[in-house]
Amino acid sequence: DAPAPPTGPLRLLVVEDHAEVREYLCQLFAPTYQVLAADDGEAGWEVALSRPPDLIVSDVMMPRLNGLGLCQRLKQHPKTSHIPVLLLTARTAETHQLEGLGLGADAYVSKPFNPALLQAQVAALLQSRRRLHEFYQRNILLQPTEVVVADADREFLQRAMSVVEQRITDPSFGVPELSSEMAMSQSAFYRRLKTITGQTTVEFIRDVRLKRAAQLLASSTLPVSEIAYEVGIDNVKYFRQLFQKLYGASPTEYARQQRGTAAEAVPVPENTAGE
Repeated sequence: DAPAPPTGPLRLLVVEDHAEVREYLCQLFAPTYQVLAADDGEAGWEVALSRPPDLIVSDVMMPRLNGLGLCQRLKQHPKTSHIPVLLLTARTAETHQLEGLGLGADAYVSKPFNPALLQAQVAALLQSRRRLHEFYQRNILLQPTEVVVADADREFLQRAMSVVEQRITDPSFGVPELSSEMAMSQSAFYRRLKTITGQTTVEFIRDVRLKRAAQLLASSTLPVSEIAYEVGIDNVKYFRQLFQKLYGASPTEYARQQRGTAAEAVPVPENTAGE
């Protein structure tokens, strides 16, 4: 399914072994976010897997698993690779900052930190993710967009959508083929796509197919079953279910809405062959 907009406060995970600092960070963010806490990297990893947060704030120097190790583990796992990570480093530890960014950390703030600066960094990271998701959703749902997105992310997304569209009639086209066309490993493609869209590669391919189906429903008089085949979905009943979930209307209802009064006079063929 397309990622739903958040219905409650965003979830923040604080990973810090120093009890007083951990408590201070929790109090700092509690008015704005749902805050989870862990006292070292191993505990933080377990929380991130069981209750994935929207962002992680982690100290670097911790026992068992430090912040750099936690960051590396998070960025390499499909379930957590899209989560922004902000590392807290000692002011003098520039090597930690460089290493953390190399491992995929999204930002770092030096200790002792300015609380307002830390809050602003967290808010900026979350806003960036939200813009990417909005841009993707508006493109998929064929709505006008004024969302500002980094050129590199926009180009990546548009290229990936184009690749799927070129192979859209092929029901066997899937994750391996798309990753190969993008000249990326499946895991690397998944991580970047997840960051931009909030979706898995399978969900992305499915929604591009449904976007093309919506275009055909609005602009042609093809039967629903034929449109399903045109977008590479050979089970018509399954196609109807997917379309209803994404667009909030059955294919027939959607076509009537898009074509307006003209469609009322010319019923949409409901060819059920193949169900």
